This record gives sequence, structure tokens and C-alpha cells, in this order.
Amino acid sequence: MNAEVFAFFGQVELNAFPESLIFTDILWAVFALVLVRQGLRNGVSALRTAGLLLLVAAFVKAILADLFDGYGLFLSGGDPLLFNLKFLGAAAMLVVAAHLASLYAEPGEGRTYFERPAVPCLWILFLVLLFVELNLQSRLLLQGIWDLERQRFALVLSLLWFLYGFGLLLAGIVKESLPLRFSALTLFGVTLLKVFFVDLNFIGKAYRTAALLAIGSLLLIGAYLYRRYRQRISERE
Repeated sequence: MNAEVFAFFGQVELNAFPESLIFTDILWAVFALVLVRQGLRNGVSALRTAGLLLLVAAFVKAILADLFDGYGLFLSGGDPLLFNLKFLGAAAMLVVAAHLASLYAEPGEGRTYFERPAVPCLWILFLVLLFVELNLQSRLLLQGIWDLERQRFALVLSLLWFLYGFGLLLAGIVKESLPLRFSALTLFGVTLLKVFFVDLNFIGKAYRTAALLAIGSLLLIGAYLYRRYRQRISERE
């Protein structure tokens, strides 16, 4: 099936390697979904394990391709934000991961030792791919709006990291999920280190002031929410 995908795009377009990567990501995710669902329906642990391993491989492949710009030839400033093939492919994988996590969250018998951490692992893959993909799409958006220098773009990216962390914090408070809140705080810490030790050294005073005000505002709002709902969260956990 993978060979057929590469052969098809090779006939359609000579430089179709990025499109082939995207469609193989989707193919792996859908095939993994079929394997896991059939394994759950028929009680076959081997099918479920194979499906989970295939899905993990698909996510790792997509994340590494994003990090090393494997799709850089495909994405350009002229592609529409979120409505490009790369994001739609990632969205399909995210839907598969969320669906499988919801299936494994339901009580079931015959789960193997390998499958016990399936729910948190699937959500970790979901959050990591979403984070990486939002970075990629943000670069696509900014290329079409501003001609930012590399270091200024790095600062804007840090602000987007804070927004993503803030979203995780809100989700962790609403869902009363300690892993989500811990992920948000970790991302806040990493982003703060990046801002103070890297970004602020390469930008002017105006950008520095605006960045610090934005970051400080987000941190104050997060601290307020944490303090307001701390007692209720502690009681339920």
C-alpha cells in the first residue's frame, strides 16, 4: 500500500515526495485504527498491539518530518492556513489518536500489560503532534503576513508556545487533569528559559517590552486561575 502511494504520486508529479509522506501518514493511522477496532471487537490482543505500534510509528514519522522540515518543499507562504494538505493529514491522525484513546478509556477485559498505559500515551502523542503542527502552521501564517527576521520570528513563536501552554492549563483545570496542568507548567518553564536566555538578546527594546508584557499577562492569568480553582481541584484529586 505504501509503494502504491509513492508510485501514484510519482506518476502525477515528479517532486511529489512530501505529498507521499503525508498520505502514508494518513494510511498508517487509518490502518492502525482498523487493527485496534478489530482487535477490540474480536478480543485479539495481537491486532490491538500491532495497531498501537503502527500508530506510534506514524506519529513519530510525522513529528520527525516536521522537526527536520521534511515537508518544507510542500508548504509555502501561499498555502492557506489550516486548509493545506499537511494540516489536514495531521488532523486525521489526531482524530484517530483521540478516538482510540476514548475507546481504551472504556472498561474492557483482556487488556495486556502493554495496553495499560495506552490512554496517556495516546494523549501524549496527540499533544506533541498538535504542538509541532501548530508551530509549522504558525510559520506558514507569519511568512504570508510579515517579513520577520529569524530571531523576531523565534520570539513570536515563544509567545505562541505560551498560548498553547495556557490552553493546556485551561483544559487541565476544566478536565481536572493533573498531566495536562503539569504539561502546561513544563512548557511555561521551557519557554521562559528560551525567552530570557535566547530571544531577548536579539531583539530591540520595543519588541522586548511588548513580549514581556504579553508573557507576564498570560502568567498572571494562569496564576489567578490556578489559585481560584486550586481547592476544588485538590479535593477531587
